[in-house]
Amino acid sequence: MLSGASLDLLWSAQLGLANLVKCMPSDLWEEKVWRYPWSVPGCNDRVESDLRLMIRRPMLPGDWTRFHFYAQRVRKLTLDNNWKAEGHLSNEDLMLLGLFAPSSPLLPNLRKLETKRCSSPVPLELFLKLPGPKLTHLEMVVSDSDKVTNSVLTHLPTLVPNLRVLELYQHKTPSKARLDPRECFSFPSGALRGLKHLEKLAMFVESPLSHQAFVELSSLPQLSSLEWDVEANIDQFVMPFRGSEAHGTPSALENIRTWSYYITSSLGLLKAKKWPKLENIQLTAAEAGCEDLTTICQTIRDQCSVSTLKHVSIQFEKEESADNVPGVSLRPLYAFHGLESLTIDSEYNIELQDADLEEMALAWPGLQDLAFVHDEADSWVFTPAATLGGLVHLVKYCPNLRHIVLDVDASRTDISPGAKPGGGWCNTMLTEIGLGPSSIAGDPHKIAKYLSDLFPNLESIDCDAEDPRHRAAWEEAERHLPAFAATRTAQRAKGPPIPRVIHHHVRGRDK
Repeated sequence: MLSGASLDLLWSAQLGLANLVKCMPSDLWEEKVWRYPWSVPGCNDRVESDLRLMIRRPMLPGDWTRFHFYAQRVRKLTLDNNWKAEGHLSNEDLMLLGLFAPSSPLLPNLRKLETKRCSSPVPLELFLKLPGPKLTHLEMVVSDSDKVTNSVLTHLPTLVPNLRVLELYQHKTPSKARLDPRECFSFPSGALRGLKHLEKLAMFVESPLSHQAFVELSSLPQLSSLEWDVEANIDQFVMPFRGSEAHGTPSALENIRTWSYYITSSLGLLKAKKWPKLENIQLTAAEAGCEDLTTICQTIRDQCSVSTLKHVSIQFEKEESADNVPGVSLRPLYAFHGLESLTIDSEYNIELQDADLEEMALAWPGLQDLAFVHDEADSWVFTPAATLGGLVHLVKYCPNLRHIVLDVDASRTDISPGAKPGGGWCNTMLTEIGLGPSSIAGDPHKIAKYLSDLFPNLESIDCDAEDPRHRAAWEEAERHLPAFAATRTAQRAKGPPIPRVIHHHVRGRDK
């Protein structure tokens, strides 16, 4: 006989309601092998079927006794009415459960409800009886202009008053055709305003927000994180409205992450309101022009607090031209003196001069992570302006730096005998340096000596140089690093040289 604690653990997470339904009288339900109409008889490799749970008769009040006994132990429920889900209940049977349930909530101790696997929204009759006031995390499917979706969202503030996390998923449109906003999913008026305890909102939907919904969202007192993915071809995340920005109380958002087909969609969101508490911003777009980086940096400067923002990540997945982006495009970000990380992930090449690296280092003394990344293999190869000498500025002015990725030209690296790069400044925290596909190598021994002096604990040079000759030279430089590290260790073990002591004999005092 299982104890109460063991039963709580056994029932805490459930995939669907099948196990609970099977606790009800056996004449109420049955399992059937369901063969789909496109299966080919006599051909085993073309037969598609699954095991379905079906309600056989109307439910009576006494049928629910054992259901309730175990239902109170469920803390997490994942619903899946997709035809591929094994042992699932159809939408019709889910609706019957909701209609005949004698009380609500059916799962009084439920903390997390996931319906994002469902091919269609959960029937309203069931959804309104499932969760209770203890629910804090909800993931649900929404549909375009769907009454069930609107009804659920309208009732959320009363159904789940303590909701902390809300994730909305909309099935993707089959094409990139531009959407008519009048046919898209939208929040009912007042639905967001009532979610006073909401801390995170994640939307994977194909629709922009109305002006009213945006005002409600941006005014939520506890909302600190917003994630928004829109793969459809829309020009803006927020529908146009009168005035220069959305009015209301200052936004409490600390984190914004967006993915859009056009970067202008994300820019529209940033321009819609001031973000005084924003600490982390991550913008990704499928398509962007080389001039858009300047616009993004300037918009971030205009809309965010220079004393709060700490992390910036910008990614362009496709380029529209082979033009390079000048390093001065980043200058609006120099106002954020508390910046700790900057990542630019693009096929566009950022033309950084050593002087640009010096300006960055002086502007961001607390910088920990600086990365100019080319994830795509077909980025345009160019001749970098930055040299290993530019790294000296980062070492000198950014003592907390732990990660660097950029393109450099080390072909003119030279070290005078006995000299130390940067006058002896070094960074002991960095153990790996990343070099972009356009990086140019020079003498591997000199490169290793230079980098080892700047970064005494450097162990790895991760180089993706397109030219195999340069890639081989960087690899050889990496192989020299342990020798320089060993020499430095041996010098430290010997300690400082003992100064010679010269005794002066004074006449008349010698005995």
